[in-house]
Amino acid sequence: VTCNLVILSTLVDADYWIFPPDRIEVYGASGDKPWQYMGVRTGRDIGTNKKPMADYSLFQKVILRPTSVERFQIRIFPFGNLPSWHSGAGTPAWLFIDELVFE
Repeated sequence: VTCNLVILSTLVDADYWIFPPDRIEVYGASGDKPWQYMGVRTGRDIGTNKKPMADYSLFQKVILRPTSVERFQIRIFPFGNLPSWHSGAGTPAWLFIDELVFE
């Protein structure tokens, strides 16, 4: 298939320690060929300096280099430790993903 976009449905709710992913990388491969890089999205800026508003439908879009592939590999890097303004500062944030969409 050829895919131009991958969308991850996530949520943010700082009161429950839930933050968006820091980075999303997408790779594709066909047959016995090695994985090839197709696209990336970074988003660490949300919630780093101040408390983000709760958002239960935050869509993380990764625009892909159109390449025909048979399988995908998605590497999702969590937000990491909670920022200094948070009551749980220094402990890992939660990551919630409930849907992946390929276009």
